[in-house]
Amino acid sequence: MSSLEKDTYINLLAIGRLYEFSSSKRFHLIKSEFLDDSIGRRALEINYTIKSEKGLDIFEATSENELIQYESLLNVFTTNESKAIVKNIQLGDETKLLEFQTDFSIDKMNEYAIVPNRNIKPILKKYSLNAGDIIKACRSADKISLIKEFGSIFLVKRIKIKNRSKALFVHLTFDNSNETYSLNPADSYENEYFGLLPVDQDNFLNSKTVRISMVFLFDLPQYEAFTENPVRLFIRGLDLFGEAMTIGTERKKFFYKVLIPAYVNVDSIQDYLRNLFPPYIKQGDIRYIVLSNTSKIQLQFTFLYAVNISKIP
Repeated sequence: MSSLEKDTYINLLAIGRLYEFSSSKRFHLIKSEFLDDSIGRRALEINYTIKSEKGLDIFEATSENELIQYESLLNVFTTNESKAIVKNIQLGDETKLLEFQTDFSIDKMNEYAIVPNRNIKPILKKYSLNAGDIIKACRSADKISLIKEFGSIFLVKRIKIKNRSKALFVHLTFDNSNETYSLNPADSYENEYFGLLPVDQDNFLNSKTVRISMVFLFDLPQYEAFTENPVRLFIRGLDLFGEAMTIGTERKKFFYKVLIPAYVNVDSIQDYLRNLFPPYIKQGDIRYIVLSNTSKIQLQFTFLYAVNISKIP
């Protein structure tokens, strides 16, 4: 690990410490004083910067609104530090993910039926997990974020596999197949390579089912700092396992609100997606996650990313 990467890692641990402290204050769970160690001292430096620039201090903030504002400011630090560890390729508009996320309760999570998409089967096999393991983890997640604009839930659960501590990230999407949409066909569509789900921001929370669209697994000791914010863990997962796509003149690992050429319809989406990659990419290794809605004349990808399963150890 280079000195720059080490410093970035310490910063992320410090930001995680501040996230945890803020969340504990919001839910009245503080059991001890702020830990005075090297990570804590770096956290105090970040807190001083926030206080100097924005007038908010984690130790002086008392109302839930102040603490939520403070966590939003931490998101900016998260984005800047995450960019320092992303190699070679722009991920996408990470700030949108961080800005849009809101807390989602475990009680609300447990109101939904949870089913896996077929395209994640080889990923679960690589991780020595099954759908039941993921569903159980979702029912007792440590941290859950709703990204309403993407029709998605991101969650984190600390688990053990063969006595090793892991951080499990799960991307859930709302299944609106019982609703009426302008997509044709109107319901969700999936195969072994990708899942296509319609997004209606006004109605999707009324869905009865969520789908397991993607799963990432990390060594917990190395990624402890990321577990207080599921979006950060997702961004790191794309950095490690995502495959860059080219749409127009942009090459990214995820896209947000992209209008697709008018000649592309639901039946031809898979062919369109395959052409977003250079020819040397083995298509059998790619798994796509596609959230979509339509304008009056065109299909729009609300959220699109792809994972290369050959990159998963």
